[in-house]
Amino acid sequence: MKEYFPAYQITDNDDVTDKKLLARKARELERVEALVKYIESPRVAPSTPGEVGAIRFVRREAIQALAHAEVPALLALKKPPKVEGAIAPTLLRVLTKKGMEPEPSLSEKIEAAIGVCNLKIDNASPYQPEMGVYLVARFLDEYIRTYAGDYGNLKQGLKPPPIAWRIQSERLRLALDSMVKNTQGSPAKAAAERVAREGKDYMTLISGYKLLERPNAFLEIANSVRPKTNELFKGVKDAPHIEILD
Repeated sequence: MKEYFPAYQITDNDDVTDKKLLARKARELERVEALVKYIESPRVAPSTPGEVGAIRFVRREAIQALAHAEVPALLALKKPPKVEGAIAPTLLRVLTKKGMEPEPSLSEKIEAAIGVCNLKIDNASPYQPEMGVYLVARFLDEYIRTYAGDYGNLKQGLKPPPIAWRIQSERLRLALDSMVKNTQGSPAKAAAERVAREGKDYMTLISGYKLLERPNAFLEIANSVRPKTNELFKGVKDAPHIEILD
């Protein structure tokens, strides 16, 4: 469904009675709900590594398609507080430690993290990007440590790497630039700039297959931008939220 996105987010700046706008929202809502349902639906625990791999492969495609929406929700109003077609919560859940079976792979998390970085932040929307910045930082910590664990294999060429490190690191570097751009004017601006600045340095080293001297240092950066609330859409009581990780 990637070709149907990016989507349009209706905010208080729009005429919420506009028939063409509402018709577009209805079409996009059907697509978003199908992707969200597929990504988040509980599954019977797979019994073989092949089944796990197959589930993760198809789910990664769905995550990537949802990420192409590039908006936190299809409708996000402050007055009255209302959210429909929430997209950000599903992408963020992929980045957490629990809640999906099987647990998302690093490849799936890459697509989710890039999607979160590319979310367009509208000041007229109640969406709060602080949790997104934090979970992207937590993901980068995992990504960096996984690379460090694979470094010896990369140098010796004993087996194919689990991730195309050069390609994915460049994609993430570009996504971090987008995150900084998208959070300008929001309370998450300073946190996004720090995560992007430090993260891009690591992505450059990984792209060059360099040895990381402090592969565990990024967790401190992530913890420094941990949000004080798990509320994703300010003031919207029934909107999805994300549990802050320990």
